[in-house]
Amino acid sequence: MKYLLTTLVLFYAVNPSLVAAKVYKCKDQSGKTTYKSQPCDAKSQVELKTKIKSEQSGDTQASDSPIGRWINEKKTKMTASLSSGGSFSMTDHEGTPLQGKWSGSTGNYKIKASFQGIDMGIKMRYNVNTDTLLLSKPGFASSMVEYKRR
Repeated sequence: MKYLLTTLVLFYAVNPSLVAAKVYKCKDQSGKTTYKSQPCDAKSQVELKTKIKSEQSGDTQASDSPIGRWINEKKTKMTASLSSGGSFSMTDHEGTPLQGKWSGSTGNYKIKASFQGIDMGIKMRYNVNTDTLLLSKPGFASSMVEYKRR
């Protein structure tokens, strides 16, 4: 296991564009531990937090794009994550997950997400100057909630 973690750290150090990727530690029914890039069964899942900075990655991605992990400072169970590959996930005030895809460029973003098979309309605005993300509450497009970068 020590070698696996070392390999993961070195892999992300060599590939700075993948630093924002999530890694999940999962245990199956027999107790075997595996590491995946996709979420596994909620009961056996542990998200590994990796903080690796590379000279090549710099802070430009953090300041001119909504890619990253976000949190609502007033209700910390409300989180959002946007990957460079277009994956989108967020949790509501109770920690209930919502999954989807996002696309777009500065000022023109689209999110297609669903909760338990039901499509949810979510609006998104990103302020480059304040590095603030605004997301509408799932199902309530007119009610925007502010998120700060983690």
